[in-house]
Amino acid sequence: MDRRRFIINSTLAATATLFHQHFAWGATPAAQRYRIAVCDWMILKRQKLGAFKLTREIGADGVELDMGGLGNRETFDSKLGDPAIRQQFLDEARKQQVQISSVAMSGFYAQSFAEREGVDRMVQDCINTMQQLQVKVAFLPLGIQGDLVKFPHLRPVIVERLKAVAVQAEKAGVIIGIETALDATGEVKLLDDIGSSAIQSYFNFANALEGGRDLQQELRILGRDRICQIHCTDKDGVWLKDNTRIHLPKVKRTLDKMGWRGWLVIERSRDAKDPRNCKMELRRQYRLPEISFSKGMMKAIIFFFFLGWMSVLPAVAQDRGLEAAFRHPPAAAKPWVFWYWMQASVSRAGITADLEAMREAGIGGAYLMPIKGVANPPLMEPTVAQLSPQWWEMLRHAMQEADRLGIQLAMHASDGFALAGGPWITPELSMQKVVYTTTQVPGSRQFNDTLARPAAYQGYYRDIAVMAFPSPEGEGVMAKPRVSTSLPGVDASFLLNDDNRKNFRSDAGGWIQFSYEQPFTCRTIQIRTNGPNYQAQRLIVSASDDGKVFRTITRLEAPRHGWQDSDAGVTHAITPTTARYFRLVYGHHGI
Repeated sequence: MDRRRFIINSTLAATATLFHQHFAWGATPAAQRYRIAVCDWMILKRQKLGAFKLTREIGADGVELDMGGLGNRETFDSKLGDPAIRQQFLDEARKQQVQISSVAMSGFYAQSFAEREGVDRMVQDCINTMQQLQVKVAFLPLGIQGDLVKFPHLRPVIVERLKAVAVQAEKAGVIIGIETALDATGEVKLLDDIGSSAIQSYFNFANALEGGRDLQQELRILGRDRICQIHCTDKDGVWLKDNTRIHLPKVKRTLDKMGWRGWLVIERSRDAKDPRNCKMELRRQYRLPEISFSKGMMKAIIFFFFLGWMSVLPAVAQDRGLEAAFRHPPAAAKPWVFWYWMQASVSRAGITADLEAMREAGIGGAYLMPIKGVANPPLMEPTVAQLSPQWWEMLRHAMQEADRLGIQLAMHASDGFALAGGPWITPELSMQKVVYTTTQVPGSRQFNDTLARPAAYQGYYRDIAVMAFPSPEGEGVMAKPRVSTSLPGVDASFLLNDDNRKNFRSDAGGWIQFSYEQPFTCRTIQIRTNGPNYQAQRLIVSASDDGKVFRTITRLEAPRHGWQDSDAGVTHAITPTTARYFRLVYGHHGI
C-alpha cells in the first residue's frame, strides 16, 4: 500500500467512525429515525458482494440492491434468484453489519412500464427476492418512456398496471415505491387513483428541483404516509457546500414536522478526475463544514452531508426544459463509438472494463469492430481468433455485459477497415458505385457511334442508362485562364492540369485568382485534395469584371462525408456567374 492510499483509507476509516458516532447517537438501528443507504449500482458494485464491505467502509447503514438489467429478457438479469448466491449476500451483509435497505428495479429507467410485455412477472420476481432477503421496499422508476408529463395518454394503462402490482405487493406484505415526473399534487392524485397503500412515492429531491418546485412544499403535499423512501440527490457535480437549491435545515425541519422516518438512499456525484473512486467521493463529502445543530439533533448531521450526493442516471432528471434535457440527455441522444477488438487480443475482464468505462463516460452504444487476425508476436496471451468458439463466447459475454450496463451494441459489417467481403465474393456481388462518361455531339443531327465506356474494376461493368440533354450555352468551350496567387513567387498554374497530383499549400490567408481573356460563365468548381481537408471545401468565391473590384458570389459548403472518402474530388455548383476574374479566398479565421 502506497502512502497516498494509506492516507485516504485512514481518513476514510476516521470519518466512517465519526459517521456512526454522530448519526446513531444513543440509538439502536431499529430506533434510528433516519438511516443512510447507498445504491449498489452507483458505487459500481451492482449485485456484487463487495458492495457490503464498501458500504461499511464509507460509513452507511445499508445498501439498495439492484435487480439488474432488463434488455430484451423475460425478466431481470439477477443473480439473487439463485439460493446459494442469495445466501452469500445475506451472510456478507451480517458479516459487514450492513442492512439491505431496499431492492431496485432500475431496469425500468430505460424500459416502458406501460408497454413492456411481462411486467407482472418482472415485478413478481422482484417481490420474491424482497421476501427472500426480508426487505420491505422496492424502487420502481417509471423512467423516460413512462414520463406522465410528456406522455399523459399512458396514464390509464399505467394506473391499471400499478393496480395489478398493488395486488401482488399486498399479498406479499411489501411496498413498491414509484418515481414519477409528476409534481406532488399530480402524484397524490395518481396514488389515489391506484388506491393501495402498497404503492407509495419513492421521493427524489432532484425531480422536484429540476421541475422548479419548492422541495419542502412537495414533501408536505405528499405527506408522511405516502413516502416510503427518499432518494437524496441533486445535480451531478455540485457539492453540498456549493448547493444553493437545497436549504438543508429546512428539509430536516420539514421531515421532522411530518413525523417521517425511514431510509435516505444516497446517489453520488463524481470527481471528473477520478470518477471510479467512490471512497474518495464520500471522503470529500465528509470534509464539508458541519451545519450547526444542537446535541439532540446530532443524529441528522450526516444526513445533511449525504444530501450533496446526486444521481448520474439521465432518466432521473425528468426533463422539463432545454437545460435539463442537455444535462440529462435521453438514451437516444447519447453518442456511439467504434469498439475495436485488435488482432485477437480480447478477454472477459477487458470487455467488462471497456463497457463499464463507456457507461461512466455516458456512451450510449458501440459498434463492435474486430481488427485482423493474431499478431506476430501476439499482443497478449491467450489469443482469441475471430469466429473461433472462444471468440463467440467473448461475443456472448460482451452482449450480456452491455445489456447489464444499458449500453447498446451493433456489429460492424466487416473485419476492421476493410469492406464487407471475401474471396467468395465475385465482382458482380461486390459493393459497387455509379460511374459515367460524357460525350458531346453536335445538335440537329443523328448520332451513330459507340459511347466511351466508364472505368471498370476487375472488368465488371453494367449499363444503367443513357441520358441525352441539350448542353448549357458555352459547354465544351475550352477557355484556359491564367492562374495567379497572393503568395509572392508561387507558380500555381499546375492547378489547371487534369492529372495534377500537387497540392497548393499556404500557412497564411490569401487567394487564388483565375483570369480570362474574355468574360467566362462559371457554373461549377471542382476541388480535389490528396487527403482530409475540410477547409478546402469552404472557400469563398468572388468575381470581378476589372480585376480590381470583387464581389462575393458564395462560400462553398463542405459535403457530409466520412474519413474514408475525404480525399475524393468534390464538384460544387454555384449560381452561374459571368466575369473575367474569379478568386478563391482562404484564411485562418474558419472560412
